[in-house]
Amino acid sequence: MLIRVSRQVLAAAVIALLCLLSPLGSTANAEEFTYWSLWEVSDGQWVDSQTGAADIELDNESVIAAKYLRSEVTLTEADAPSQPAQFDELCPDADPAPDGSVNVAVVIDYGTSDLVSTGQSPPATSVSCQVVSQPASGAAALSQAATVSAESDGFITALNGYPGSGAEATGTDDNRDSEESGLSVVWIVILIAVVVLIILAIVVQVRRSRQSQ
Repeated sequence: MLIRVSRQVLAAAVIALLCLLSPLGSTANAEEFTYWSLWEVSDGQWVDSQTGAADIELDNESVIAAKYLRSEVTLTEADAPSQPAQFDELCPDADPAPDGSVNVAVVIDYGTSDLVSTGQSPPATSVSCQVVSQPASGAAALSQAATVSAESDGFITALNGYPGSGAEATGTDDNRDSEESGLSVVWIVILIAVVVLIILAIVVQVRRSRQSQ
């Protein structure tokens, strides 16, 4: 016998499923990471870089910044460094760059002390004027301005030793892998819940059909 599930039962199943998904969506949207963000300049304004430091191409009088912060995946203007985004303001006394080199202003903003759990105090924000050989990259400019600690894929974990090894900075590959594994488990649980809801809906419909006979 072909069992037809009523609209009311299906609606109840969908509502129950949405109730299950809502907490997950809220948790995912609220997820934040603590990491070294990279910033470039576009039309005189700070914009968060969409590439790694090695892929940032710098011209003469370019400006680049690294800021340690906690934020969601999408950064906003409020997350940007507070320093000017103009080379002339950051390096007003810079000499002309020699042939084959470019002048670059590098801003390093260590963020606030609440971003690490080791009790470290963040150093003061630094601004340095670097002469970088062409072709100049963000990675080259940062490595001249600071001691850079990075993972094999170029992900920056510390600048000038900050944060220290015990700072438990989030957003690294290991943490991202753990989060992805956790999400996979959640989706498996949701899939099981969907199957259970469908079965329950069918059972309810069968009982109603029998009662009406």
